This record gives sequence, structure tokens and C-alpha cells, in this order.
Amino acid sequence: MRQQAFERTGKFYKGNLHTHTDISDGKRPVAEVVEIYKNMGYDFLAITDHNTLFKSDEFNDSLYIVPGLEIHSSEPDSNRTHHMVALTTYDNDKISHGQVFDNVEWTDSVQALNGVCNMMVLEGFQMIYCHSLWSRTEPDEFRNPKLMAMEVYNGVCDVMCDQGYQLTHWDNILRNGMKMWGIASDDCHGIDNHYGRGFVMVKSQNLTDHSILKALKDGAFYASQGPEIYDFYIEGENAVVKCSPAMKITFITYEYRGRSFRYEKPETEASITFTPGIDYIRAEITDENGKKAWTNPIFLK
Repeated sequence: MRQQAFERTGKFYKGNLHTHTDISDGKRPVAEVVEIYKNMGYDFLAITDHNTLFKSDEFNDSLYIVPGLEIHSSEPDSNRTHHMVALTTYDNDKISHGQVFDNVEWTDSVQALNGVCNMMVLEGFQMIYCHSLWSRTEPDEFRNPKLMAMEVYNGVCDVMCDQGYQLTHWDNILRNGMKMWGIASDDCHGIDNHYGRGFVMVKSQNLTDHSILKALKDGAFYASQGPEIYDFYIEGENAVVKCSPAMKITFITYEYRGRSFRYEKPETEASITFTPGIDYIRAEITDENGKKAWTNPIFLK
């Protein structure tokens, strides 16, 4: 059994799924942001400004744009909030470029989250939950099957307030039996060190909206700050990961059933024999600069 990313045919494309411009609270115009990511070697980008859909293909000859926006619900007189990236396709004729979507009123936290998901899914969007630590939410509040994925790493939250990693929240959801894919993103707002901090490598048949979104929905990708993952699979009761040179390779499942390997010299492969009966297993790679990459989980039940 291999992780879905490595089972399917196609090729890997590098992308960022959470990006802001001066359409909302970003500091740079779309054309400049597109040029930055193009020069960094990205293949695709989602322009996800707050409440306003970017669904124009005018830059696609330079860098492929996946249509999207960011949508919210916020608790009154509080810093608690739900933020979600919503992605769609160009042939979704329910919606149009530049369309504004109102935020959902906060009743209680779970109902607010469900309200956003229900509204956007009906309009043809796929949903990603954003920066749960920054949002001051707990996994019980956003454990919703309408969410395709969650951000396990958010670059802006990392660089601005050292709150970029949502891995404990991810494992809480996985350990409670829900399937949730893990995304790394920039959430860039126009400052130079916001760009290129987190990305996804998507195994897609081609560089089109439908193919990319299908791969994301299927979990056919990995998330990274830089390291590469070449394979991740189960063979009998062994889990194996192959990657670019790493100083640490960790298998995560249920506490002591996983294992972390730390090396004096970089290694490119590791394996463990796991205890039967676990629900899932995932792998995390750390390179000599401390940058990480994350496989999506392989589910065993």
C-alpha cells in the first residue's frame, strides 16, 4: 500500500494554496505576486483574497491560477474565528470572477464552521481549514467531513508569531478516526519573507484546475518547507519512507507506536515495523537546516 501521491500516474507540480494581494489585505498587486512565485519555480497558485473570488485565467500562461478565496466566521467581541480557503474550477458557472461572499454569522463555533462549509460546498468549492492556532480553535470545533484538508503549517503565522505548526491538532483529528489531509502554505501578505515558506507537491495528471483539485481531494500530494519525499508505503507490517537527505525521519501514529530516527549524517530512507491495529501512519522529514516535509497519512482502517 503506497501513499496516494505515489500510486497514481502523472507528475508532481509545486503550488501555494493560500495567497493574498492588494485585492484585500495584501501589499502587492496580483501581477507582482504571480511573478514572484513564477521566479521561485512554482507551477500553480491560488489567489485567496478575503471574501473576493479570483477566477481569472489572465495569468495562466505565466503561472497557473487555481480559482479561490478565503472566507470566515468570527465570534463577536473575541479573537476566535474560523478561516477557510475555498477552491473551485473555472467551469463552475454558479460563481464569477470578483464575486463577493459574505462571512457567516457566528452563532456557536461548530454551527458557524458548518455554516461556512455548507454555504461554500453548495457553490461548488472544496474547503481547507486555515491556521487553527492563530484562530484560537480546537479540533472538536472544525472536525467536519466537508473539509478536504487543514493547514498543518502556515508560513505567516510562523514568521510573525511562531504559531505556524498545527500538527498536534492534525493528529488529534486523525486519532479520532477522521480522514484529513495536511497542507503547508504561505498565507503571504506581501512582505518579502512571507513567500516560499510552505507549499504542496501535487501528483496530478496535468496542470489544470480539475486535475489539481482531484489530486488534492484524493490526498495525492505532500506538504513541505523544502525537503522532497520520493515514496511512502506500507509493506506487510513495515512502513517505509524515501526522501531527500534528512537529519531526522519520524513516523507518527499513536505515541510510542511511532518512532523518530536522528542521524549524525543525512539519510535518505527509513522504516519501522508497526503494531497491527493502528488507524493510520504518517511520516515527517527534517533536513539539516531544520526544514520539514510531511507525508499525508496512510489509513489502515
